[in-house]
Amino acid sequence: MIDLYTAPTPNGWKASIALEELAIPYEVHVVNLMAGEQKTPEYLKLNPNGRIPTIVDREEGGLPRLRVRRDHDLSRREGREVAPR
Repeated sequence: MIDLYTAPTPNGWKASIALEELAIPYEVHVVNLMAGEQKTPEYLKLNPNGRIPTIVDREEGGLPRLRVRRDHDLSRREGREVAPR
């Protein structure tokens, strides 16, 4: 399972969209940017840059990471066609 630490911003949405399109199950943890949660010691352990989004793969020992398969074809998911850009 993936943990997605994000906020409702364009950069945060990009990670959510990618996980949805890849059909990867994930759990969202909302980071309150206005309260400075991205600069707390707990969050900085996950992402020393103090930025969102952060993706943590629980199955890989809880390490922050994102693996991208180069052979994954997003144009054919669940039998539907996606128009090329």
